[in-house]
Amino acid sequence: MNTRTEPGARARKGAVPRSQFGPAPEVAPAFEIPPAGAYQLDPDESSITFATRHLFGLGAVDGRFGLGSGQIHLDGSLSSSWVRLTIKAASFATGNPSRDTAVLSGRLLAAARYPDITFVSTALEADDGAWLLRGTLCVRGHEGPAEAYLRASRWDGSLLRVRATATIDRYAFGITGARGLAGRRLALCFEIAARPTMATGGPAQRSGTS
Repeated sequence: MNTRTEPGARARKGAVPRSQFGPAPEVAPAFEIPPAGAYQLDPDESSITFATRHLFGLGAVDGRFGLGSGQIHLDGSLSSSWVRLTIKAASFATGNPSRDTAVLSGRLLAAARYPDITFVSTALEADDGAWLLRGTLCVRGHEGPAEAYLRASRWDGSLLRVRATATIDRYAFGITGARGLAGRRLALCFEIAARPTMATGGPAQRSGTS
């Protein structure tokens, strides 16, 4: 999957919720790592926003997906930890009812038939000042490799917050309808919040990628 940001694919003002980490350029490439264990996604505290282009690249489109469920397992080190996320396909929303209906139809996401978009990580490795999370993405029954960059994490003793970014090429997952009219690539921003499945209040560790 191409991880480069598509030129011009950025969220317009007001489209992306205020990050718990502050403005992205101010985030240092370091992470707070909570104690080893299992963490459950808190959908109410999490969000996925995206930006893309339409009308042959002339127009900007941004919107969001809703997260259904997810788990994060920390096994003493980032490199041996894993992530599993389920995104609700029918939650796709751009604020334009006609566009949303078209995207959810059988021509594109086919959300009624394939209600879940899933991601399961396979590896986590240091990459140019950030952490690169590799895994398998399944959209509309098509599985393929996907990558996300972890940008920051914060642990306050009861809630883990993680920010990640990715770029998805929909053609790679068999979603090829509306060529030109609908953007080929989506730039995604994940704001994930997860709580430990068992009470833990251990101190955060600091970790970088150097």
